[in-house]
Amino acid sequence: MRTHTYRILCALAPLAAVGLLPTAFAEQNSPNSVANPGFESGETTPDNWTFNHRRTASEIAWDKTQSHSGVASIRITNHNRTESGNVIQTIDLNPPLAPGSRVTFRAMAATESPGRNGARIVLYLQGGSAKRQTAWVSGEADSGGFTPIGGEAIAERPTDRIVVYLCNYAEGTVWWDDLHLSVNRVSMRPAEKRTGDNGALTLPPTDDGLQLAMTKSGGVDRVMIDGQVLEQSAVHSGLWLMPFGEDAVPVSGDLCLEGTALHQRFTSDKLGLHVEAEYRTQGSVVECSGMVEEISGTDRGVEVVFALPVGLPNWLWSSSIRRDLPLSAGPHTQSSTTFAALSAPDNEQGLALAVPADAPCDCQFTYDAAFGFCVRFRFGLSHAAGGRLKGRAPFRFVLYRCNGRWRLRDAAARYYRLWPDAFTSRATNQGLWMFGTPRFPLPDPENYTFHEAGPAGWEDDDTHGILTCPYIIPGQREITRLATLPKDREQAMEVFRDFQPPEARKRSRPGWGPSIKEIVENCALYDAQGHPHVLVRNTFWGGNSITFPLNASPHLHEADDHLTIAKTLLTHVEKMHEEIPSLDGIYVDSLGLWGNYLNYRRDHFRETTIPLSYDPLTGRPVIPNRFTLLEFLWALRDKLHANDKLLFANGLHPNRRFHFFPLDVLGVEGHSDLEQKRVMAYQKPFLLLIYNIHDDPAQMEHYFHLCTLYGIYPSFASMRVYENAKMYEATAGLNRRFVPVLRKITAAGWQPVTHADSSKPMLWLERWGPNSDGQLYFTVYNPGKQSCTSKITLSASALGLRSESLQLTDLLSDDAWTARWFEDRYEVPLSIPAQQCRVLLVESP
Repeated sequence: MRTHTYRILCALAPLAAVGLLPTAFAEQNSPNSVANPGFESGETTPDNWTFNHRRTASEIAWDKTQSHSGVASIRITNHNRTESGNVIQTIDLNPPLAPGSRVTFRAMAATESPGRNGARIVLYLQGGSAKRQTAWVSGEADSGGFTPIGGEAIAERPTDRIVVYLCNYAEGTVWWDDLHLSVNRVSMRPAEKRTGDNGALTLPPTDDGLQLAMTKSGGVDRVMIDGQVLEQSAVHSGLWLMPFGEDAVPVSGDLCLEGTALHQRFTSDKLGLHVEAEYRTQGSVVECSGMVEEISGTDRGVEVVFALPVGLPNWLWSSSIRRDLPLSAGPHTQSSTTFAALSAPDNEQGLALAVPADAPCDCQFTYDAAFGFCVRFRFGLSHAAGGRLKGRAPFRFVLYRCNGRWRLRDAAARYYRLWPDAFTSRATNQGLWMFGTPRFPLPDPENYTFHEAGPAGWEDDDTHGILTCPYIIPGQREITRLATLPKDREQAMEVFRDFQPPEARKRSRPGWGPSIKEIVENCALYDAQGHPHVLVRNTFWGGNSITFPLNASPHLHEADDHLTIAKTLLTHVEKMHEEIPSLDGIYVDSLGLWGNYLNYRRDHFRETTIPLSYDPLTGRPVIPNRFTLLEFLWALRDKLHANDKLLFANGLHPNRRFHFFPLDVLGVEGHSDLEQKRVMAYQKPFLLLIYNIHDDPAQMEHYFHLCTLYGIYPSFASMRVYENAKMYEATAGLNRRFVPVLRKITAAGWQPVTHADSSKPMLWLERWGPNSDGQLYFTVYNPGKQSCTSKITLSASALGLRSESLQLTDLLSDDAWTARWFEDRYEVPLSIPAQQCRVLLVESP
């Protein structure tokens, strides 16, 4: 087995996220943070470790017949490709790791398996209100004893625990031993203070009374709402530069008021950086448009931060629409939405920071005691980039009010109004995701709307009112069905060099035939050593394979005749829809996995239209490949929308925030972060493919209830569901019960601000409508394990309700309640079974 260095970081690590800068790391031979790393102690199972079969028949055993050292190891055996057992340990960190700290991990693994990349170490770095950060590394397997697998990650945010998974992701057996995990804490020093903050320049107020005043040296003097100055507590404010591995420096320069806009220009020969920014009031927002430029001729990574010194410890940070935490519990990070909100708990004052929907970049929002409320941009500056990005990175953000009662929900509602084109729902019907082609006539085709298939079979889809969206995958190409699996990257590249592409066939898939080698050569991503990224693996669809992640940007080689994956697929899509006008759109697969790679290939830099980012380990400029996939989606959307077709895609994970906007139908394989998916999709259809519960009707029903809360359509990914009528029976029953109800609420339209409350905060509540026909629904979900009775209160004036009483009918059970008028509200006691959802139709009796 050889070490395989493909890491996936959910987002690039922001240095100095608490206002401090890294100076040096501790020695690399830091103590091992893992308890019982060699599985030596324990009675029936090894101490400190948990076995996780992932609801499969995967075998996990404490093996005392094989080891790398000592007398024991862990053995994980999967009997088929659908199994994926692992063992888990959680490491608590006190004090938490500061952002920029390095985590290094290594274990010994041996395999007995025909598959590759089965041996995998996965780390979850967790802490505070933020989403977890994920890092992983796989081993290229061959038999022959224990060999090391290892990797490293930079903490993106304060991290108080690390969850380690030792996994087997392939058919066969993996043995694990001697895990070593070290944490190298970053040494920190205070950021430089801004000086000369005398005098202030004030922008005109927004339409709703928000006003920003800046000091002449670039700090934020005050933020006002309706003439009232918001509480201020942070030290640093305004624009700051944080070059990779260097001190944080305030962007000063004399601000000047030109007309109704504030202009700021700053040049530092010492830093080799130049910044320009303009602050302007536009309708309901204060907008800043700026640019950072590298003027010394070198490539580098730099973080640009705008900080607002607002908020007291008891103010609330919205980590999601479900969860608000006091600022004192921070630091806080928001990287799953394109906006963030904080608010005062005792009044309706709140502030939102947002990055426009049409300004994608590597960014996030934070709150900490040193800088307050921030938007942070991580840029790679390279003179190899082209056009407006040559040595530069533009940035934009807006500041606006949000209602302190509704916090992130109101921030979302206002964001939708600011960029309505990003949230326009073009799908006239919603329904389930049909995965593949069933092996028998489904008894309920009326419940399906979007078919990931075609072009063949569109006639049958049309018969049932199902939309046919043929499959394409822009993020990779692979060579499959190899006689033997390469042992490492070098052998994989030898296979590629010797590979003879197949002759073109009438029905050959685009980019897989004679053009595959040229496409890979032109579009391959390069790693930090300048080698093509290549993944050696064994899959159920391709057997022994080598897979190349690709740059999918339509701008790559746009001006010449070199073949690229974008040119090939865009031409293919256009031709396919010309030949079969009845096709309804396109399905794009795998925005998730193939977007996770970093591309160091400098000749690709000049073609990108989205600002570069940087490698969190080295500070080197890179293209996050998720952004080339976004550029591809823009081009494909324009072609499809010109012909009234739909764009449907899979892989809408939380760090694909900007990818939600060009899509018409959104999907993901999995079932987590549902509230984030609804917030970023707004009223567009969102669909799930859920794995490994198709033979558990109770679990299936549980997810139907949970998904109904958010108006998300759940489908089941295993083709075993579609093998015969008997296997499909449970699915059909759930579909018939839930899909008609889901269609009613999604047709009414999700509204983030509910204007409703529950006396039991543990209950989750969402609003749908009222639409143009006046239809109004509420979904109420009980996540607990016990039935719950709660008083539900509806705001009469906010919802436009006038009757003396209301009837609330649960569409899933036909249970009904009467809500009585009390002053400006309606109240009704409501009982909700454990882990179930009520779908309440609100009507006048």
